[in-house]
Amino acid sequence: MTCNPNWPEIKERLKPKEESQNRPDLLARVFKAKLRIMIDKIMSGEVFGKIASVVHVVEFQKRGLPHAHFLIILKAEFKYMSPEAYDRIVCAELPDQKKDPYLYSLVVKHMMHGPCGEFNVDSVRGQNLDNLWVIPYNPTLLVQFNCHINVEICCDIRAVKYLYKYVHKGHDKVMFRISADNSTSEVDEISSFQNARWVSPVEAAWRIYGFHFLACTLRYYNYKFIYLTFKQFSLKKMMIWKKS
Repeated sequence: MTCNPNWPEIKERLKPKEESQNRPDLLARVFKAKLRIMIDKIMSGEVFGKIASVVHVVEFQKRGLPHAHFLIILKAEFKYMSPEAYDRIVCAELPDQKKDPYLYSLVVKHMMHGPCGEFNVDSVRGQNLDNLWVIPYNPTLLVQFNCHINVEICCDIRAVKYLYKYVHKGHDKVMFRISADNSTSEVDEISSFQNARWVSPVEAAWRIYGFHFLACTLRYYNYKFIYLTFKQFSLKKMMIWKKS
């Protein structure tokens, strides 16, 4: 799920001629609110079925827009076991423009790949569109949140390690070196290069507000929700509980 800088909640609060990229505080707060609604929507079971657990991690693109990765584990009786079941949840086709023009406009705006090579005529949008360029999506979530939401179904246990490593891959980093313009000495690359964090303005605002970056929501034996939030500098405070 990627933040949409053209959300009405953002546009309505901008001053005349002000751009959303100049309001990292606004982007952070609106995305946080949308993220909370998304989690509640998923946990309600209305979209995918009854949930066993959800893990989500918030990251930030180099240009500043926040996005979240979700890993959703369904209860055994709600797992999808056939292509027909997949089609009820995930769609990778252009909807009928005449029957559902609004959904069609959202798919074209948010869920289209940009082709490479000779097929890339500035952008796939505006060209002869077909299903080849459609990113898998869920129509219900796309219509409600009006932003890029890629939905995939994983049915192979061998992908588990990759999925968890991907969402927990850590923060963006950059490599840099500082040297004098007129320096003629031999460069020691090992000592000169530094591994540094990349913090965008929206991430800085996110941290100032104290919003979490990682959360795990479990539906436990007594069917009550348990929210586990792991924040930076507080990893030693672990929550331990017994089965009840």
